[in-house]
Amino acid sequence: MKITKKSHFLAIFGVVFVLAGILKAEGTQKPIRIEWEDLKSANLLFSGEIVDGTGRLSGKKALKVENLTEESVKMPILRLDNPRISLPHYVLRGFASYSEVQGEGYFEMWSIFEGGKRFFSRTIEEKGPLGVICGSADGRFFALPFSNSSGAVPLALEVNVVLPPRSSLLIGPMTMAQADTLPTLLEPVDAWWSGQVAGLAGGLLGGLLGCLGALLGWLSGRGKARTFCRMASRWMIPVGVALFAAGIFAVVRKQPYAVYYPLLLLGVLYTVLGFTTAQVIRRRFKNIEARTLEAKDIL
Repeated sequence: MKITKKSHFLAIFGVVFVLAGILKAEGTQKPIRIEWEDLKSANLLFSGEIVDGTGRLSGKKALKVENLTEESVKMPILRLDNPRISLPHYVLRGFASYSEVQGEGYFEMWSIFEGGKRFFSRTIEEKGPLGVICGSADGRFFALPFSNSSGAVPLALEVNVVLPPRSSLLIGPMTMAQADTLPTLLEPVDAWWSGQVAGLAGGLLGGLLGCLGALLGWLSGRGKARTFCRMASRWMIPVGVALFAAGIFAVVRKQPYAVYYPLLLLGVLYTVLGFTTAQVIRRRFKNIEARTLEAKDIL
């Protein structure tokens, strides 16, 4: 059977649809985008100036917050009334840029419940989405998560930022998301998929590769299904190239590790094993043909 370009594209689209189907299985609700201008119009924006974003925030409206004093200052940023949260885990997240911040600052979210109960989340870790504001960053991802095991619904959310002396901060549009599991919410807002999805998809595609390799080895070793063996081994190559190209594109687009690494790894595995398997299958069937001809000559 001849492997055509059309077949290659079908194989590529098949991989894409597998990943898309896995994505839909994730237990999250669609994130709600929070625009600074909307908050200002509703008198729910309390500090900063709305400006055009720069760097990774280019093309977006950003909130510029400055501390021009000689002391660290806590600034109220926004308030969301009746956030309509129904799942046990939720987060406010976004991207922020800052330059040469001396000392450490942080984002802070207060979840306000019935009876005046208040609970906070802060970005006070050394690095990651919950990392402090320190040094310089261009479009760094941050997240303010909260896990609510009691089932109570927050009446409002308040966000503050603590800035060290003589520092400024650009905050891009934020989103509010909720899910059944917390790790799902700690992925960058523009990530193609979460770490959970990456693990599931990587396991499925890796397992498929292993099963396919074992099947091709068993069939070719017995001289069976020549057309299928050759077709399958050749299809592995365009699938691998497509995955690797997607991984390179993910790196260029500054996607997180959970996005680009599985694509690059599976791309290399599918491509390399596709080439080697095709060569092994070709030699095996050639040897089988040679032995068959020798047997006929003897007879």
